[in-house]
Amino acid sequence: MDNGPDLVVSPVWEKGVREQRVYLPAGARWRDAWHPGRVHDGGQTVTVAAEPHQLPLFVRVGSPVNPGELELEWQESQTIARTRPDLAALERRVNDWFAKNREP
Repeated sequence: MDNGPDLVVSPVWEKGVREQRVYLPAGARWRDAWHPGRVHDGGQTVTVAAEPHQLPLFVRVGSPVNPGELELEWQESQTIARTRPDLAALERRVNDWFAKNREP
């Protein structure tokens, strides 16, 4: 599915930069994917936060594109990343799976 006209993405390429000026195309309204309650009219440049984990991303209002709850997903990923996996248990499960699914 081509969603080109439904998305505006503005990567930050400079180290240490924490905000980004983004031009939103005219003829539409644009929802900040990180802050869904923030909607901007097109045809203007807006300045948005650009934290290291927040790629500035806007979705055209009325678009079928649904990026989900990006901030919530980010927070959940941080919680998961702080949990150390039990590699020995994981290896046992993988070995058990292969033993059960081995072709005769």
